[in-house]
Amino acid sequence: MSSLSIDEIENDYLKIIIGTQDLELEQIIMSVFRRGEELGDVLLPIRIGIRLRNSGNLIFAEKLFRAAMDANCRASALYELGVLKSMQGEVDQAVLYLETRLREAGLEPHEKIFLARQYARQGRLNRAEVLLEEAAALEPQLRHECLVSYQSFKFINRFDKRITLGLLEEVKSIFRVYVRETEVEERLAKALSHEEPFLLLRMGDGEGSVLRPSIKDESDYNLLYRDNLEEFTEFWFNERSIAVDPRFAEVITEFNRVPFEADVIGTFHMAGIDNEYNIGSRRGITWAVNTLRTLLNIAKSDPLRAPDIMVGDPNIHYQLFASGALDRLLVDRPRVGLISCHPRLASALKEKYNIGEMEYIKIPAEQVSVDVVGEDAAEGIHWPDRYHEVRSVIAGKNDKGDFFLVAAGMLGKIYARDLKRAGAVVLDIGSIADALVGKNTRTFPQNVKDRMVV
Repeated sequence: MSSLSIDEIENDYLKIIIGTQDLELEQIIMSVFRRGEELGDVLLPIRIGIRLRNSGNLIFAEKLFRAAMDANCRASALYELGVLKSMQGEVDQAVLYLETRLREAGLEPHEKIFLARQYARQGRLNRAEVLLEEAAALEPQLRHECLVSYQSFKFINRFDKRITLGLLEEVKSIFRVYVRETEVEERLAKALSHEEPFLLLRMGDGEGSVLRPSIKDESDYNLLYRDNLEEFTEFWFNERSIAVDPRFAEVITEFNRVPFEADVIGTFHMAGIDNEYNIGSRRGITWAVNTLRTLLNIAKSDPLRAPDIMVGDPNIHYQLFASGALDRLLVDRPRVGLISCHPRLASALKEKYNIGEMEYIKIPAEQVSVDVVGEDAAEGIHWPDRYHEVRSVIAGKNDKGDFFLVAAGMLGKIYARDLKRAGAVVLDIGSIADALVGKNTRTFPQNVKDRMVV
């Protein structure tokens, strides 16, 4: 019996497999199975395969799972191959493996939900519904998840990838789409020089998943939308119940109005849409579809202004920062404002860019990142307490010609809109604020990580 722990054994094999040459791989894989037999742990190869798959080493993971199909862990291998093929967007292959597992060994209730999702991606809603009913009957606590899943299946069936790409083509025919950071910098610089109110807004999959482009959606997909919102409020406020608070419904309504006043919207790219449909992401597909639908609603509400609105990558803030555009826009400015959870950032920006006057408005950080950003940054209650305080402060301001940087999550989008109404030029910088103070709340590009100011 080895003196190494199971975790240590798995870690050792991960390093060996990732670093090996194809010619040696079969021998190493066989040694994994022998080690599992020695330890009396037949699922060792499966766990290593899952870790390989989850870390993006899909080819190695598939070879390990395929080898496991001929061993005494075949049932697990069939299911994990189904998951892997689903992640790769090969839905028909995923269904083949999962149905084989269903015939040979059956599926657990949560596994039936996963197969139902693949049926839905194939457009087989009736078959998906049967599996969801079976899962809920076997495990009643999964009933809510099954109901949410079915609504998400209906949503994906209504807005399949072909429909979504059609929405994208409509958007491209109206707006200035896929703009470069140089064009955005020019627009921001012009707004600052002419003291014209301006808003660059970003809509990632979190914010995009709580857009409400149609009143009818609220009844057709109410559980799907609530689940997306609960996930979001847990992330930001560590409290899922906020999603069903009637007062927060007013915040969502207000948030949905914000894109209609933006001048640049960083929200999607083709690779992002491909990825969300390839993996069948509930939240991601909602984001892609409803962002495009919201853009088309903007065009309908103001067809004369729409062709001047720039629509770009959701990482436009990284692009502006990495290219030096943000440096050029900040240097020697007479007055800059910052809404962020990082107090030290305001003074650091003032010194680095020779800013005349720096206004700082503190908000609590996203609660999921407390361990990274620190308790000082996360201190306080963002909603409802600080939210109303910040909006009251902005309502009494005259910020004509001022440059404001906002990093405050979904509520920050509302602050940014309010600041534009007060006359400011507003840049929604999001997690750039974390990168600037060396807090790795995201997987930042290296050219962003290298430029912290604190």
